[in-house]
Amino acid sequence: KINYSLTHLTFLMAVTLSVLIFGAQDTTASALSRVICLLSRRENQALQARIRKEILPLRDVLEGDNLRYEDVENLPLLDAILKETLRL
Repeated sequence: KINYSLTHLTFLMAVTLSVLIFGAQDTTASALSRVICLLSRRENQALQARIRKEILPLRDVLEGDNLRYEDVENLPLLDAILKETLRL
């Protein structure tokens, strides 16, 4: 039987949480890199224009603030692209 001290258990929990958090960040970064790469292709220029047309009016309303999840939900094309990217 192994007798773990509270300090040891706290350390193990911190390491486990760090792995989960950094792993999630890496996955998100990979997904966003993929969508940017796919959208940058020449055959997707029409899609880029449609996304830009959808986003630009919101940018003026936000006046420099970041997009929130609720904002993205109100952008159906961008929302669909992000969901499809995460599905892949």
